[in-house]
Amino acid sequence: MKKLILAILLLAALPAFSQDKPLKARITVVDENDNIVPGATVTLFKTHEDYKKETNPVISAVTNEKGFVEFKNLQELSYFVLVEKGERNNHGGHNHIPKLRTKGKNRFVIQID
Repeated sequence: MKKLILAILLLAALPAFSQDKPLKARITVVDENDNIVPGATVTLFKTHEDYKKETNPVISAVTNEKGFVEFKNLQELSYFVLVEKGERNNHGGHNHIPKLRTKGKNRFVIQID
């Protein structure tokens, strides 16, 4: 009987563990020739309006020498991405990543020009 109660309690707790699981996302920045771009600032926003106004960023980081950043502790959402380095940015292209997945890898490539 104790094992049955323990099993029921564990099963009841499973959804709580799977909800709001912190996720990771890796974003690689490339130029128009598909060369990696170290030193680019990558900023995530929850809404298109925040992206357009560049307000309320979720998180921001600079790409490493291999041209990528890895964000941790993200929510299972889609994000708008602003990438900038000097005069180059992604305003005219890819600025949205799909909803992050709890299974598999969340890896994206953003081009700046």
